[in-house]
Amino acid sequence: MRGVATQIRERGLADSWSARPRCRLFASRRIRERQAFISVGLCAVLLFFGATQAASESIGPRIEVEGTEIDLGNVFYTKPFSHVFQFRNVGDAPLTLEVKKRSCQCLSDLLDCTEVAPEASGKLKIGFSPKNPPTRTGLNSFTTLVGTNDPEKPELLFTVKVRLVRSVEAAPPALDFGPLSPGEEAVKELEIECFGETTVPEILSYSCASPVLTMEEVPQEQDEGGVSRTHYRVILKAPEVPGSFGTAIQFETTSTRIPFLEIPVKAFVPYPIKVQPERALFGIVEPGTQSAREVRLLVPSSEPGSFRWLCPDERVTAELAPEDSEGERILVITLSTPLSGDKRIEVLKTTISIVSEDEQVVAQIPIHAVIKRPKSE
Repeated sequence: MRGVATQIRERGLADSWSARPRCRLFASRRIRERQAFISVGLCAVLLFFGATQAASESIGPRIEVEGTEIDLGNVFYTKPFSHVFQFRNVGDAPLTLEVKKRSCQCLSDLLDCTEVAPEASGKLKIGFSPKNPPTRTGLNSFTTLVGTNDPEKPELLFTVKVRLVRSVEAAPPALDFGPLSPGEEAVKELEIECFGETTVPEILSYSCASPVLTMEEVPQEQDEGGVSRTHYRVILKAPEVPGSFGTAIQFETTSTRIPFLEIPVKAFVPYPIKVQPERALFGIVEPGTQSAREVRLLVPSSEPGSFRWLCPDERVTAELAPEDSEGERILVITLSTPLSGDKRIEVLKTTISIVSEDEQVVAQIPIHAVIKRPKSE
């Protein structure tokens, strides 16, 4: 019996030992399958986050411009001109462009392409052709507005600045000496520029009809690249009589386009009596009516005595009130419009002069009105 039991135990032990390798093999296979599944899952997660990060790092179209403004300086006013702006797409998506607006119809603008690939370049050419005959002169600014799909720069304004010059130019084109005291001497600087593509024009002479205006040429003549500049000192001695003063300086040149150049000159010597307001405005008035306006005369202590008024237009009358304690006087101006008239709409412009006892004009008041008559049946 003992031998049988022993035999049974030994056989069961042998069976168990023979089954153990198969269990270990099955367990290791399960572990390898689980590891492979985890590895595949990790790869999928990494790929997903990598794609998400790559998508988040995409910047889209981006335009980079080598300047949006240029100053071409002096250009002869009869000649066309153009300038090319360069740009580049530094993004990672196609860049689209379109011209949305230009400053004037005389301007031409051309994009060499409306879609620019990433890392590619493009050009915008802006040109100007003058009319015949030319009408534009002086400082000009021409602009073209370009729209893009760049979210950071949806619009770009390209600007070309230029000074369109004639063969003979004055800087400044007119001289205004402003208000001056009687007999006061004032000085202004004047520069005459001559431009030429082949031959630069020359100044032959200059003159001024007014004896209160004199000129001195400053020895600073400059010649550079088809441009000749001559400087002058203009000296004005204000008239002794109050009022507006106007004259002109005339230059004679060898230019066939501008043989004569005229420079307006003006100044003003204030009247001793100030007027508030400075003018009487009646606006639109109907015929057969009367309208009145009041102005204050600020009389200085240096202008004592009585005054009277003068007006060349009979429809305008005035009444001068006595002087008050502060040296002010009220002038009541009346406009009487007759029923009859040749024009349906008539613009009335005249002046009331205030004259002192010694027959000197000490103040002037401009008068303005529009007489509007009904349509004839």
